[in-house]
Amino acid sequence: AESGIYVKGTASLVLEDSELRSNGLVGIEIREGATAEIRRTKASGQLKGAGFTLHEKSRMLLEGCESFGNAGGGVYAFADGDLEMRGGTIHDEPATGVFTNGDARALLTDVELRGNTSTALAVYGGAICSALRCRIHDNLDFGVYAEDKARVTLDGCDLAGNGAEAISSRKGAEVNATKSKFRDGKKNGCVFAEGGTGLLDDCDILGNALDGVLVGTPSAPTLHLCSVHKNKGVGIRVEKGGKGLFERCDLTDNGRGAWDVDDAGAVDRKGNRPNK
Repeated sequence: AESGIYVKGTASLVLEDSELRSNGLVGIEIREGATAEIRRTKASGQLKGAGFTLHEKSRMLLEGCESFGNAGGGVYAFADGDLEMRGGTIHDEPATGVFTNGDARALLTDVELRGNTSTALAVYGGAICSALRCRIHDNLDFGVYAEDKARVTLDGCDLAGNGAEAISSRKGAEVNATKSKFRDGKKNGCVFAEGGTGLLDDCDILGNALDGVLVGTPSAPTLHLCSVHKNKGVGIRVEKGGKGLFERCDLTDNGRGAWDVDDAGAVDRKGNRPNK
């Protein structure tokens, strides 16, 4: 069993308008400082691994690419790798759509992640990921899941109809979002728990099956100028040991009210509607 294309060391790859299908391991594997620029290329049906994999201080650009139906998922970046995705779609993977770990860095711009069996975008182990104008929808698990000191930034993204939370920040992770939507999920909209934190600024959290925002112990996120409405549970739930700053947010029209706060003294509320 072998990868379709394997690049390592000082080698570089430029690949355009190609198709990688049904290889034994991964479609394209980049290692040991190699670089790759891949455009308008499709990876599907790899038997064991992902469509595109990046390791060990290597760099990979994916522009207008598509990945689906690979046994190991869509795009994986490990071990201080540097991934950039411009456009393209990762869909219908039987595993994670995009996975980053081990201090990898990833920038996703105008990427669609949809219909994946596991989490759409998973960020672990000190990895740093930024997503700009991405659509993350109808995945069977989380939209964005971050833990273990990972850092995620979302700007102008739309996360809709995912099977678990739109975003989940846990175990020392930080998820920051601006002008993004977290809507119509099958569970809570956004969760900060187990020390995960973040800032939601000017975001819409609406139409989720449970609560809009859930804060667990000992997390302390900040919400500013957010609209949290039409969720079937409460707008914002803060469990025992949770904290947070909630400022100028609209929490009207949630199924079970605006707030459910275990310890009112641990929560800083300023100018919300309603504020209590």
